[in-house]
Amino acid sequence: MDDLDFVGQGIRLRLKPSKHQLHETEIALVPGKQYCPVSALARWLKQSRISEGALFRRMNRWGQLMQEPLGPQGINLMIKRRTGQAIDDLQVSGHSLRRGFITSAVTAGKPMNKIIEVTRHKDIRTLQEYFDDAHKFSDHALDGLL
Repeated sequence: MDDLDFVGQGIRLRLKPSKHQLHETEIALVPGKQYCPVSALARWLKQSRISEGALFRRMNRWGQLMQEPLGPQGINLMIKRRTGQAIDDLQVSGHSLRRGFITSAVTAGKPMNKIIEVTRHKDIRTLQEYFDDAHKFSDHALDGLL
């Protein structure tokens, strides 16, 4: 909770160093129209009554919130359960959401440097592959010729 600041434009989120990111970084969460991470997070904090410690936590089998943070495996399981409720037999993970975000951002014309602020890619060549995939059908050389 110490790494989260609600500001006028949205939320500032500080991310501690990790094995992939050697320095502390900060990302911005902006309000959305259809899906709003800012209001969703505010609702979660109000309902969970979390005021310190981990933001996302494990729950026991009775649905009670625990003190322990939710780990990567738990996050993937939660994503699979939630998406499985909407679409049967869909193979979804945290990476699927990341890839979907990148593809949507590229298609919407967002600049690469702004996408990197969110995804925190270290190697721009990796992100370039997503750009190439997203633009395969736009302004295609065969468009209008067939």
